[in-house]
Amino acid sequence: SARPFGRSRDQYENQTLQALERTVPVRARYALRRIVSRASRVWRMAIRDERAPARGLDDTFEPEFVLQSGALDARERFDVVVVEYLFSSWALSAFGPGVPKVVDTHDSLVNRHLLSGATAETVHLTMEEQLRGLRRADVVLAIQPQECLEFREVLAGSGVSCRLVSHLLEPASPLDSYRPVAATFLGSEYSMNKESLAWFMREICPAVVDRVPRFRLQLIGGICGAVPDHPLLDKLGKVEDLRVGFQRGPISVNPTLSGTGISIKMLDGMALGVPAVTTRTGARGFDAAYTNGMVVVEDGDPGAFAQALVALLDSEEKREALGRLAYADACRWRETQEGALEDLLGELARRRKGYSFVAPGERRGRT
Repeated sequence: SARPFGRSRDQYENQTLQALERTVPVRARYALRRIVSRASRVWRMAIRDERAPARGLDDTFEPEFVLQSGALDARERFDVVVVEYLFSSWALSAFGPGVPKVVDTHDSLVNRHLLSGATAETVHLTMEEQLRGLRRADVVLAIQPQECLEFREVLAGSGVSCRLVSHLLEPASPLDSYRPVAATFLGSEYSMNKESLAWFMREICPAVVDRVPRFRLQLIGGICGAVPDHPLLDKLGKVEDLRVGFQRGPISVNPTLSGTGISIKMLDGMALGVPAVTTRTGARGFDAAYTNGMVVVEDGDPGAFAQALVALLDSEEKREALGRLAYADACRWRETQEGALEDLLGELARRRKGYSFVAPGERRGRT
């Protein structure tokens, strides 16, 4: 992990987390790059130019990080190395051919700046740069089925395989009560969240309030500071326990109109047994086995979205029934994703050159 500026080593290093360090000259160069990059984004936004140039694959990963990663491998003798996001894929070059290498993509980063709601700050890669990063690995992890198919297509014949392992979640228990006649919008200040919330308030909310006058919408997360106040909005800000917010608004609304990867807010709600009303894009990456607690409406159909939400607001029994189904889906989701990851890591560890199982108590390789 690259240690952020302004944080002490003690906060980022313990028995299992080793902070990669920039030397003083590299820190200065990196800080200058950040200033120039931010100034460029501010200028493009000021002149209303949202044609954000693609980021270079290795712009934020330093050559010395590769050397430090190699030193870690020499000391720890890793069985498998997993890199998060393509922007750190250069680290894989530090490990020899006998160490299986995995890159966890999280998202396809090609042309994300062309999505609805994207701004000059939206990070994206060219197809060539993304492919270069993917080819550094032995195995690519995709977060949802469509992206897995896309990665397999571009990697055909390269010897790099693609496996589907999505986000892990920790189901707690379903909500204690589904009584409140309210819903919850969970999100960061990300531009696409702001766009989808604005669409909800403009196109959907009036029809909902007309049918359910006491309707309230809870906002949770960074989105609270990024949108203006409204009589129907209750801004809870960033909360330590999502259950607190969802307990006040036991329906998750996800009017997302564009995006990549998979919607984390949907998984967060499922883990607490929260029923959801979502657009088709908001449910991307979930097959039918995991949408039992969702009402999925087509993108750009505010009437259908309002109707589905009103139907849930009108019935506490329906909210609870769908919530229980959502929680059951979350439990099966966890088992599936953890099983897929464990199978992959076990397979790769056994494949490592010179790998052999050791008896309990002896030193084992680490990931």
